[in-house]
Amino acid sequence: MAAPSANGAHQSAWDAATNETPDTSDRSSPPKDFVLSGKLDSLFGLATKLAADFYSYHGELPGGLTPPADASVPIYQLATLKDDLLMSTILPKLAGTEFDRMPLKNVVFTYQNCEIDPSKPAGFYINGDIVIDSSFGAVHDALSTVLGIPNPTLHIQGSLGTSSSFNEPLKLSSFMLSGSFPDLVIRPCSELTLSAIAVELLGYDGVRYTTDGTAYGGMCYGFHVVGTMHIGLDQLLDLTFDISDTGGSTLALTATQVNPWDGAFGVKGLLLQAFTLYTTLDAKKLMDTFNFDVSATLVAGDTIGTLNGVYNADKTFSVSANLTNLGTSGLSDLYEHIHGSLLAVPKLSVQIGSATLTIASGSGFSVNIQDLSVEHYTGVNAEVDFSSAGAVVKANLTDNGSGENTLKFEEIEIDKAYIQITFAAKSADVILGGELRWESFTLDAGVHIYRTAPPAVPPATPLNQLPAAPPAASSGEALSGRTQPDNNCFSP
Repeated sequence: MAAPSANGAHQSAWDAATNETPDTSDRSSPPKDFVLSGKLDSLFGLATKLAADFYSYHGELPGGLTPPADASVPIYQLATLKDDLLMSTILPKLAGTEFDRMPLKNVVFTYQNCEIDPSKPAGFYINGDIVIDSSFGAVHDALSTVLGIPNPTLHIQGSLGTSSSFNEPLKLSSFMLSGSFPDLVIRPCSELTLSAIAVELLGYDGVRYTTDGTAYGGMCYGFHVVGTMHIGLDQLLDLTFDISDTGGSTLALTATQVNPWDGAFGVKGLLLQAFTLYTTLDAKKLMDTFNFDVSATLVAGDTIGTLNGVYNADKTFSVSANLTNLGTSGLSDLYEHIHGSLLAVPKLSVQIGSATLTIASGSGFSVNIQDLSVEHYTGVNAEVDFSSAGAVVKANLTDNGSGENTLKFEEIEIDKAYIQITFAAKSADVILGGELRWESFTLDAGVHIYRTAPPAVPPATPLNQLPAAPPAASSGEALSGRTQPDNNCFSP
């Protein structure tokens, strides 16, 4: 015989309810628009004979409501319990978990086959109240000890699926009971505000262990305390937080920015994605300060970096990202990300290696390039200065790692040499600079480096007009230098 449909099963429950007039002398008024139809002696077919009062909805239906294809009429039913309930009573696989210490009070089960109650989809639900006292373990520590909410009472609700019925056992692989404190705002310290706090109690299929370490299947328990978080860094951040159990004497707090953070850390134009804060909390101590680990993702064109660092309760912070093989294109990507325009590249062989991007309180946004080369000149530890006019990269010139280098241009020598590349929107310039010594004077000087075009090929000359010794031919491009006093050749 084919199994009955879900709606048929609910009709069977309706028929099974006793029809004698119940004694209502000790019963509160039924829910609005619901009529007491009788009793169920064994809710969910339990051998423990879990009795419930059974109600049906006889109120006004929402306009345009359509019952499902396998039902002739809309159905909305309630089953209420007089006594407290443990979830392991209706889901025996939960026996032995923390749910055994969490009695639910004022329990109501609901079922609707279409959205008569528009606040939730069709299906089975459980509603009840819990008082989260010390017997609840880590979730009590999170709420009462860490956040300072003493033994809170919480109204919870959870979905029990769509295919169950009031007179058949529940068949669930997972569920969540959740409730919130909508008006509660907590300020653990001056720079931290928590609101819209909610609790999620989870049951899910997993692996459990006996006292001797033997693994067996069953339902496991978990919890989350979630909500909205604001920190003093930027009240515009839309952070959601999650406190969960680590299995030891600490709790884990993670907060994530829902949307990309524009103007991150006060840097105009800087957009960070997946901004996340993390810390551990002492489960036996009130939270009154914080030190967060920070992670975020920077996506600037084809250049992607992961920022990691810290943010503290005193508003100090420092985050950095390693950018491998940045290149001139990566530098231009970073500039475009912040300032909205591309940079011109010098018509020379410019190699930019790995770099470190840092954002820190007090020093702002900075980029340090570990290795840099222009043609055969090399430099290390180049600092990048970004401005609305462009970017300037400056590095000490090295002689194959031997330290300060001296440049020689014919009879001119420049000590303490450096490379400076100026990138702008329409042009780029490369300077080799340093100290020029002349007699008793020391001058700051720079040599502009550029590539000359190959000489034009002269027109053919008649044989009878050729000189006796033709000049040497040259081909290709050559590097040239032009020396100027430093204050005349730098243009940031």
